[in-house]
Amino acid sequence: MIGRYALFGLILFACRDAGTGALRAGLEQIGVGLLWYFADVAAAGAAAIFVALQLAHRRMLGLLLLAGLVASLAAALAFMGPRPLMALAAIKMILPVFSGLIFFQRRVDESVFTVAVLTVLLVALCMSALAEPYAAYPWADTGYQSFSGAKSAVKYWWQQGVARYGGLSGDSALTAAMIVFLGALTAPRLPPTLFWALAPICGGALWLTTSKTGLVAFLVLCLLRPLIVAPAPAFGAHAVLRVLASASFATILAPPLMMLLFSTVDSETLPPLFASFADRAVTTWAAPFLVVADIPAASSPAAASAASPRR
Repeated sequence: MIGRYALFGLILFACRDAGTGALRAGLEQIGVGLLWYFADVAAAGAAAIFVALQLAHRRMLGLLLLAGLVASLAAALAFMGPRPLMALAAIKMILPVFSGLIFFQRRVDESVFTVAVLTVLLVALCMSALAEPYAAYPWADTGYQSFSGAKSAVKYWWQQGVARYGGLSGDSALTAAMIVFLGALTAPRLPPTLFWALAPICGGALWLTTSKTGLVAFLVLCLLRPLIVAPAPAFGAHAVLRVLASASFATILAPPLMMLLFSTVDSETLPPLFASFADRAVTTWAAPFLVVADIPAASSPAAASAASPRR
């Protein structure tokens, strides 16, 4: 029963994220915009299931994960301040994690139906991105309102002024992430002919999103697929995958190292290929650390007296 609920939540979130632009615009158009949050309600159910299971079985790993998530939620609420909508956004941001946690010791590709749905979704997402240069989607390059404020998808890449296409999601970065995500989930169960027939379609769609990260990740997936589908004894494929999976944790060090590297380099001297990485490392990734660094200064008595109006 829990396995079916986990698969249900996965399909909900996959469909919502892959079709963000089209789905949100369509729901708003017919006056049922609140259905957008149905996946979050399912995630709240997954959170309740996870908490109940960990308290019942008292598994150490599960309890540690639960404690970490509670601490993360407390920190998020503290940073959001007393604004109720921002607090809801913080909770909504963490809830989807539980939809994945109740997959513990289960496999997504055990369900043929789920693999079929995700494959159809992958094809639809790729084809929508490939068709966008020749079609004007009503949800493209538009904004919407959420708990955390107004959001919008930018269609033109500031780095080189080229169009970046998002297809059904309306956002190029989200489309690239979903192509890689759906491709990784379905790769172990797809027949070789079908996978390699879809590979160039996915690659073309990723090219139109202008996501270098997505392209590299999908290339790695294609290179690893022979190991993923190999039988256990064949060439020690599973042992190799286990080593690579363990080594992948080293990528956690990439963001801080890139922040340190690009903070000491003049962005104007960088090649265009690295310009967006530099901007992301210096501006976006460093933002949380800058917020934390400003907290003592903002809460000190001197800052409070300086901020108070003089009479």
